[in-house]
Amino acid sequence: MFQNIFSTAVESKKIISFCTYCDSATCIGIVMGYSSEQVTIEHISKYGEHDGIISLKISDIERIDVDDEMCRSINYLYHNRKEIQNLSKRYKGLDINTSDFLSFLSECKDEKLVCSVDTKELYLTCFVLDVNFEELHILAIDSHGQKDGECFVKMDDINYVSYGRLNDMRRLLLYNINYRI
Repeated sequence: MFQNIFSTAVESKKIISFCTYCDSATCIGIVMGYSSEQVTIEHISKYGEHDGIISLKISDIERIDVDDEMCRSINYLYHNRKEIQNLSKRYKGLDINTSDFLSFLSECKDEKLVCSVDTKELYLTCFVLDVNFEELHILAIDSHGQKDGECFVKMDDINYVSYGRLNDMRRLLLYNINYRI
């Protein structure tokens, strides 16, 4: 059965993912070639970048996913790599007041930037909906760019805030395509 998937993937250059018995990580990429015993893929990172070549024994493959949320996300990022570069330049060019969390988060809200907030209990990538001296109101964005609910966080519980990181830009691009912004 895997042979049919490999054949279709080679012809279409479709991004697929592999889960193996011996490794908890998932390999995602484009099938370059295969035989009855092994498959070779161009591995693609979660940011849509070329990440080397991987050759796997077919007997070690537990599952192959095609057209799932992860494959669609990676496929979009792979074919739109310039968008991350453009976002990176935009974020780098911003002059954000980073003197305190309230100022930082207020500017993220005003500029509609995706940022990340680390608290004592969780790490969230989000849009800032509102912020004051006591609490932060955010819209969380999951790893596939989907809305993941609103959350209120006490300002005292925030360890750090960041914006413009690759993970933030990845989620913003996927959010924009999911919600056609």
